[in-house]
Amino acid sequence: MLPGPITLAYLSFFAAAGLAVKQLAYPLAALATAGTFRPVSPLVAGAYMMWLVSGRAITGYRFAGTFIGIVQSLVAFLLVFGRHGAFNLPLYIATGLTVDLAFLLMGRFAASMPGCVLSNAAASIVGTVMVVGLELQMAGIVVLASALISLGSGAIGGLLAHRLIRFYESTLGRRFILRDREDRESEGHAR
Repeated sequence: MLPGPITLAYLSFFAAAGLAVKQLAYPLAALATAGTFRPVSPLVAGAYMMWLVSGRAITGYRFAGTFIGIVQSLVAFLLVFGRHGAFNLPLYIATGLTVDLAFLLMGRFAASMPGCVLSNAAASIVGTVMVVGLELQMAGIVVLASALISLGSGAIGGLLAHRLIRFYESTLGRRFILRDREDRESEGHAR
């Protein structure tokens, strides 16, 4: 089932927010870690992935993470937004798929605080291992250390995503309001 126009607008916002945060957070983290000769992306991976988790939880669209990942990968590749060239395509899509898979496995608990932390951490680790292990082809110990740093970063990003989801719910008054409204509209048009 394809998302409705309101859901598409929200998913586009989350894709844009994720790319914008990456453009701001990466240089700041690079400046903070200058001279350490370690990959920067694990430190801020949680800030990138929180937008995938938030988009999936707020819209309730089953493939939101994958959709956001596809949009981000195409924008990053075609507009030279990313630092990975053609590797942007599988990188962003894999992290989106990870979020969707985590939400599928956790079921109704996916939008809870532990669910947000776990899904965000999983996406952060997948992205970090793909960049540090596959693209940069660093030693195994560096990949392991980067994955552990990414786990912490992903957990913090998951907490932030959970706070964003709760703020959205408190503002609009109930959970998954977008999916509910669009489902009712599509059922009304089908009859």
